[in-house]
Parts: sequence; structure tokens; C-alpha cells
Amino acid sequence: FMRIFEDEGTPVTDELLVNETVPGQQREPSITTDSTGGIVVSWSGHGSGDWNGVFARQFAPGGTPRSGEILVNQTGKGFSHWFFPQSNPIVVADDDGGFVVGWEGIGIGDFYGIFFRHFGADGSALIDTVQANESIRGLQGNTSVLATSDGYVVGWDGKGIGDSNGVFFREFGIAGNPLDRE
Repeated sequence: FMRIFEDEGTPVTDELLVNETVPGQQREPSITTDSTGGIVVSWSGHGSGDWNGVFARQFAPGGTPRSGEILVNQTGKGFSHWFFPQSNPIVVADDDGGFVVGWEGIGIGDFYGIFFRHFGADGSALIDTVQANESIRGLQGNTSVLATSDGYVVGWDGKGIGDSNGVFFREFGIAGNPLDRE
């Protein structure tokens, strides 16, 4: 659920149901606003296309849905389960009304890594899922994402190159191509 408030704390809406899939658990919400005042909510849990995936939904500034439930992750569908879910999503807005979602989970190339995907203002995917981490041994988590005018910066903690329990980041071009090493 979400509820919209004025700056001084006065409620603008009642509670609004964010997810369209009601059975199962939906958890770990992340919320951002875009350049138009629109709202994007991302969460993990049960939904259409993955019973333990990452999802997003767009809303107009007043809370009216602008999209349906969007499945963010492309991998893990059918393989995700309670022990190795797609989880801990974070959503950030870009400058063009779109959004980027980062998360940790199962993907091609890593059993438990850091991934992100960019969506346009209309909710369509602009790039396929990108794995941010290079080191695939151990766990990586606590994703952080920054959308810039020419790409993305993705951060996380865990096992990585040069440190078995460190904090890492990596820059990517707008097409999801890595610009440096972790």
C-alpha cells in the first residue's frame, strides 16, 4: 500500500493498493518520484511472471495508476524461491520520466549478485537486465543506484575484487555497458 501526503503532513489520498497480484507476499517497497511528480514504486514478492521476483508500478502525482504491475527481473523466473529470491529492490528516477531498478538475487552469471534494469517513462524496458558485480564468489547485497544523464552508477557491499567484505561501485553507460571495473 501507499498513501500520499502534502508537505505539511495532510493526507491527499486514502491507502492505495500498489500491487495488482494479491496472493502471496509483497515486501521491501522502494519509492521515488520522477521529474513530472509521478510516483514509481518497486517491491519484491509474488507477482505475475515470477513468484518471488522484483516488480514496479507507475502512478500519476495524485496516485492514479499509469501502468500495470511490471516484472523487472528477467532471470530467476521459475527458479526463484524463498532461499534465493530476487530481493531488496531500490528504484530511482531518471531525468526523462523513466526509472532504474536495482536489486540482489539470482541471475545469469551469478548465483547471488547485483542487477539493474532501466525503464522509460511509458514503463517499457530500455535495456535488458545488467549484472553490476564482476566478482561472483560470495554474496553481494545492499544495492544502491544512481541514474545520471549518460548512464548509471551502481553500488553494493559484499565479496568483491580485492576485498572479501567491502563496498564496491561500478559505472555503466546508458546502454548498460560497463565503463570501469568494480
